[in-house]
Amino acid sequence: MAGMMRRWIGGVFASLGDSADNNGLDGVLWITWFVMGDVGRRLIWVMMLGLGCGVWVGCGDGAPAEPNTAGPTASPSADAARSGGVVSRDEVTFNRDVAPIIYQHCTTCHREGQSAPFTFLDFRDVYKRRTQIGKVIGSGFMPPWQPETTDVAFVGDRRLSAIQIETIENWIDAGGPEGDAADRPVAPEFESAWALGEPDLVVRLPRPYMLQADGTDVFRGFRVPLPITERHYVEAFDFRADNPVVVHHVWMEPAGPDEESWAPVSERDEPTERMSNSSADAADGFITGWVPGRSPLPPIEGLSWPVDPGSSLEVQLHMLPTGKVEPVQMSIALYFADEPPTRFPIRLRLGTQTQDIAPGDAHYKIADWFQLPVDVELIVVMPHAHYLGKDMRAEATLPDNRRIELLHIPDWDFNWQEEYRFVEPISLPAGTTLKAQIIYDNSAANVRNPNQPPRRVVFGPRSSDEMGEMYFLVVPHSEQDAATLRKQFTLKDIETWVAGWKKRVEVVPSDYGAHNRLATYHATRGRLGPAIGHWQEVVKLKPQWAEVRAKLARALARERRYDEALPHYLRLLKGQPGNAALHRQTGLTYWSLGDLGAAAERFGAALAIDDTLNAVRLNLASVLTMQEHHDEALAHLMTVIEREPTSAAAHNGAAWILAAHVDETKRDPARAVKLALKACGLSQLRHGAVLDTLVAACEAAGDLAPARQVLKDAMDAAQRRDDQAMIAHVTTLIEQLEPSEP
Repeated sequence: MAGMMRRWIGGVFASLGDSADNNGLDGVLWITWFVMGDVGRRLIWVMMLGLGCGVWVGCGDGAPAEPNTAGPTASPSADAARSGGVVSRDEVTFNRDVAPIIYQHCTTCHREGQSAPFTFLDFRDVYKRRTQIGKVIGSGFMPPWQPETTDVAFVGDRRLSAIQIETIENWIDAGGPEGDAADRPVAPEFESAWALGEPDLVVRLPRPYMLQADGTDVFRGFRVPLPITERHYVEAFDFRADNPVVVHHVWMEPAGPDEESWAPVSERDEPTERMSNSSADAADGFITGWVPGRSPLPPIEGLSWPVDPGSSLEVQLHMLPTGKVEPVQMSIALYFADEPPTRFPIRLRLGTQTQDIAPGDAHYKIADWFQLPVDVELIVVMPHAHYLGKDMRAEATLPDNRRIELLHIPDWDFNWQEEYRFVEPISLPAGTTLKAQIIYDNSAANVRNPNQPPRRVVFGPRSSDEMGEMYFLVVPHSEQDAATLRKQFTLKDIETWVAGWKKRVEVVPSDYGAHNRLATYHATRGRLGPAIGHWQEVVKLKPQWAEVRAKLARALARERRYDEALPHYLRLLKGQPGNAALHRQTGLTYWSLGDLGAAAERFGAALAIDDTLNAVRLNLASVLTMQEHHDEALAHLMTVIEREPTSAAAHNGAAWILAAHVDETKRDPARAVKLALKACGLSQLRHGAVLDTLVAACEAAGDLAPARQVLKDAMDAAQRRDDQAMIAHVTTLIEQLEPSEP
């Protein structure tokens, strides 16, 4: 294994040259690869990434100091070669034959402000690195481009043709002649250091984040305000990390001024409870992420997403500690469209989240598919995996069983991830099946495997985990089609997430985030039993997570497991004594357990915090009524009636007390009847308890006529609604008012 690894590293770094000194650097890199583990490997890859389109071609040659500037004399055979064939060693020159290739395929990165640390803007830039250039283009390592040729063409294909490679190699073998100055093309000029030109707006993180020296992956969210005064439409974007060595990936989404930020939760080192979005809704369907190696794509006419005054970008960073404290800062460039969008893409994600790759497994495969319910245009495909990813495929099978190979990457490299846009959108009719397949190599023979010896690897967001996704950016033909597609894909996508969460808690029972997501999933579907089980695991693993403890307590209460809910409420109150809502929930739990005194105390504490809470005041009045503290209860009820004249509950409670006060001298049956009639009207004769109060008040007043009339009206209304329970209740009350037989 060591020999194979060394041969691989030697091949990658062969462009360091043949001098004895290079063996020392090769040895340092070799030691770094094994001793520093993932961080060391990350540093090596970022060194390569930082050298852009000419990895390790900046270390110089042992060539003569003075280049050959004359070059061969032009000949008819040279003219013939330039018409489309390879230019021979005897005829090739930089100015006439090599410069056009370099300027087209390399200078985009090899210029100021881009990832490469040196420029390829003139003859001397290229000449002094010619040997290294020959090695990296001959091996296919540069220019960086992962896909093989398929049935479709991609924008920005950086590959050199065989003719171009042989021409450059012939130039190198010839000693690198410059040629006639008259043949020299004008070097490209760029208006901006940004790849897409000068942005309309550049924003940065509010402040640098100081990444800890040690530990594993670090995730943080940041809210980046947008200093705009009117609505704009973002048609393109770009990222530039000040310190890319520590950035694993970046994801951003626009957020309006009223939307809750991710940042406050994640900045406090608390786990976010934000459930992962369906892949169909972020930034109106755009792929708004960045990884080192990703090149920005130019805008597409009619496609953009809105940002408004007061809005911001929610930026999530996944960072990797390097062994020392590192400042993390980045710039985000936005490009605005002149007009609002006319087409609206949807982002579909295929893949699984149940990966469980055994050590030594060199061919672990996942596959996923989705059948399109509507016609769409496919404009982008983007794969994603970590270090074990090996072979990536995406295809479309049309309704007539014709197959379109959309993407094939036979040798996946985590460090050169990007989205691939088709030169021409691909029309896919309804019934087309999109398919994705990813093969992983967890063997010792995989030179990119960060674990030597290999170990078990499962799905997860950290670089030591694995992922497997294939994104498809599609544009439906109508809003109705878009709604249909979103609905059907979201159902499929949710099941993918759920399967992943289930696998995660099976493999890593201590993953409280996965437990919480499963609990939320079950709770939103009314399955409180399994939700409670997962939330109980969360509070065991993360006892300080108050938000989840509150959800657990409420779920237990809804399941009438009050004795289990109470300790959670009491613990929450210790940490949040000024939370009126918590005092109320605790009071309701005591009430359900029959402890009226403790319930009244909690309701009183809530009102002491916020005197305007009418619902709490009604709770307190009800408990006081049950304790026969009628004077105190009536005072609270009259306060509610004064503040909220439409409260049927307050009128009903006051009527009951005035009709049946424990102190007969304080009863007022006539007033009780008026309040009860008001309660009946406010409740629209739909509540049996209100009718009970009216009957009791009329009996206390000695006048049953109002009750009989209201009961007749209530019966008619219940029969119209076919409310059998109410019909039975009213029938009982009517019989109660009938005189008994002598």
